[in-house]
Amino acid sequence: MRVGFPLMSLRHHGGVRVIVDFANHLAESGHDVHIFVPKNQFAPLYPLRDDVEVHLLRNSNEEGFFSRLKTLYDLAGAMARVGLDVVVANFFPTAYASYTLRGKAKVVYLVQDVPAFYGRISPMGFLLRASMRFPYPKAAISKYIAETLGASAEIISLGVSDAFYPDPDPVLLSEKQHPAILYFPRKQIYKGMEYFIDAVRILSRRGIRFEIWLVTQEEESLNPFEDMDVPCLLMDGQDDSKLRRLYSSADIFVSSSLVEGFSLPPLEAMACGTPVVMTDCGGAWDYMEPDVNAVVVPVGDSEALARGIERVMLSPELAESLRKHGLETARRFTASQTARRFEEFLLRACSN
Repeated sequence: MRVGFPLMSLRHHGGVRVIVDFANHLAESGHDVHIFVPKNQFAPLYPLRDDVEVHLLRNSNEEGFFSRLKTLYDLAGAMARVGLDVVVANFFPTAYASYTLRGKAKVVYLVQDVPAFYGRISPMGFLLRASMRFPYPKAAISKYIAETLGASAEIISLGVSDAFYPDPDPVLLSEKQHPAILYFPRKQIYKGMEYFIDAVRILSRRGIRFEIWLVTQEEESLNPFEDMDVPCLLMDGQDDSKLRRLYSSADIFVSSSLVEGFSLPPLEAMACGTPVVMTDCGGAWDYMEPDVNAVVVPVGDSEALARGIERVMLSPELAESLRKHGLETARRFTASQTARRFEEFLLRACSN
């Protein structure tokens, strides 16, 4: 089966990891897999198999409306020339590009977006909701996404890569001066970074000693941490092995998102045996169990986030319980299982 994934970008974010995992699995299973992406948006952090063919299109500007239209036009043309059996629309603009191939290829829709990613009143949110009207077989990466969009979709919850397991780094442990909080700063409003920063200041005023380990590719996201009263260290987490050791060596992983389609990093932290403090961000309910595998606090509440972090720091018993149940959760949600379910979904869609 010749399968195509049209992409607006193959840069670093969680949704891209899902596409790469699925593409690699399908290629390993013997399918002919193609990825279509603008040349300047091809910067994969996650490795693609050599037998996944990448088609590099004209450069694009992700922020420009007309540039997006040009990219959709390029995607549609490139896919038509290859002659695909199946097109996997993913981030919602690609659902529009894929519509031109109906009748030439089977189109399925892997839904990963929610309107809240684009603000309260946004044309992008409207277009996302409108894309649900396309008569494609749909799979959503969480129950939350399907319910939010009112989509009739098969739920294929994501899973954690087998690259993540407890693997503390002796050097990191020896250099650590205080309990370490691992955090991924991101500039998007829905990531809730401002609430994490406020929570850090609250904890600092209470005299709690800790350090923050930051992993990001966005230099501007580091600016708010420059005047902190606590040590803030930029860490190298640019591949799975380095990230695994960071997760495993940290004392707490914190996620402050206001909304997520699934939220994979907390699950990765659980797989590494790291206690998790996270917000009630929607998509994580597929695996999140409050006070069992994570301390869960309301979104947009800095004081509650600070209290959640403090609870774990001051209670070794709670931290150990979270660690134990987090490991059990991660064993139930694996990337290989998710990829197999997606392949089965594709085969069923093509047989109907």
